[in-house]
Amino acid sequence: MTETCNSRSEETKHYFSRTVALPLSNHHAQRLQSVTEGWIAGMKIASLSAELQNDPEHLLRNMHGGTRSIARYLKEVVLDPLPEEVLDFLVKTSFLSRLNAELCNAVTGRDDSKAMLAWIERHNLFLSALDEQGYWFRYHPLLQENLRTMLQQNNDIDRKQLHELASHWFVEQKLWSEAVRHALSAGKPVHSPVQDGASAQSLAEEGDIDTLISWMHHLPPSTDPSRIDLQINLAWALAHYFHFDESRQLLDNLDQMVLHHREDLTRSTWCKLRVVRAICEAFAENIPESLAIVQPLLAEVPCGDTWVDGLICNILSYCHVVNQRYHDALEVQQHMPSPESPLDNLFVSVYRAFIIAQCHLCQGDLGKAGWYAEKTLRQAECYTGTQSTSGATLAPLLAEIAYECQRGDSPEHLLADRLEFIDRFSPPDALSRCYTYLARQALDNDMPYEAERLLEHAQRLAVSRGWQRLQAMLLAEQVRGATAARQFHRRRATAATA
Repeated sequence: MTETCNSRSEETKHYFSRTVALPLSNHHAQRLQSVTEGWIAGMKIASLSAELQNDPEHLLRNMHGGTRSIARYLKEVVLDPLPEEVLDFLVKTSFLSRLNAELCNAVTGRDDSKAMLAWIERHNLFLSALDEQGYWFRYHPLLQENLRTMLQQNNDIDRKQLHELASHWFVEQKLWSEAVRHALSAGKPVHSPVQDGASAQSLAEEGDIDTLISWMHHLPPSTDPSRIDLQINLAWALAHYFHFDESRQLLDNLDQMVLHHREDLTRSTWCKLRVVRAICEAFAENIPESLAIVQPLLAEVPCGDTWVDGLICNILSYCHVVNQRYHDALEVQQHMPSPESPLDNLFVSVYRAFIIAQCHLCQGDLGKAGWYAEKTLRQAECYTGTQSTSGATLAPLLAEIAYECQRGDSPEHLLADRLEFIDRFSPPDALSRCYTYLARQALDNDMPYEAERLLEHAQRLAVSRGWQRLQAMLLAEQVRGATAARQFHRRRATAATA
């Protein structure tokens, strides 16, 4: 982990060593630092809770939704003294994942949101800038949770209308993914032949697979050849859901359609159709078949679409990593230029970092592996939050690196809040790293039954997806765990008779 992260968790740990009777572990210090984002008052409130010593895990889990103590503090100390119009503004904009003055004007009907945001920032009301220009902002998660609760409880505010207004604004800005998300929340999905392709592509580039599939189900069925690109994006999303048969069926149908409309396809669309097939087979662990499809596509890079270029380079590199050809994997990545901005082709950038970091990790360079993975995860989650495919891909890698580098420390905080997405979206190697680490951590803590439960859970996922390579890796870990469990029981028996 970075020096900054370590120093902050050490500061948190030092603070609690002076305020609570029992010392706070590194793991819980890091989790608390992450949950509060360094908010001193939040840490002070946590220090007053008996749960911090009796059941810190329960306290930390609850803090994501805001404990009653924090909610009461925010209401009585922060929100109640505010001018009514400021509180109204905060509540009505709390549903936005990110906000700026123009967007706030659109959803609130005001014309002075720039001044309002400046006032909020000047009074230190938990507002963070997301860019150096100070154009985009977000609220502190703990404050936002409380404001959203107030929004839910206020029957005088039409929440669907707020989402609809936000969606219209994002459409005007051609920020398609956010337009779709708010449209779905408003119950009025964005749909027009012009916007559909751009919206699907934007969601794919962000890696928002859930929204992409949900939105596609709202679109009218069509066999129009002009919508081939849209259907390819759906096949790509299904492959990342690990619904391989559904993805293959859709790709087979598209192949038949292409036979009659090959002249209508752009070069980049043809490459996209082929590489999505390669992705599906690679994630289904049919590596030779995937290689046969994607290897010739490398000669097509650049194909005219940087996202497709990234897919080609990433899945070819992924196949090389599975085959333990790390030099070849890194060499392929030289064909793909780095994005100008962290948000350009976000999902491609995350997978690129995953592959590069995995190459360095497997070759023993933990420092370089950690640097690539952590930098990319931090940049991605500033935009997506922890509940995202980005975290599901990179967090297991970082947990293993932290465990190997600092055996006395617990990097569980990297996984605790991301497990649902890890189960749903992690590729085989990331899933293996996640549950291998968690099982070993359980064994280190003399919890063999918990280690067994974790590995059995991972095995069920591997079996359901046909991941035989992962099943073998997990089986080896289960044998290791069973040996450790026998040693644990022998120690207990010896202690009981001593």
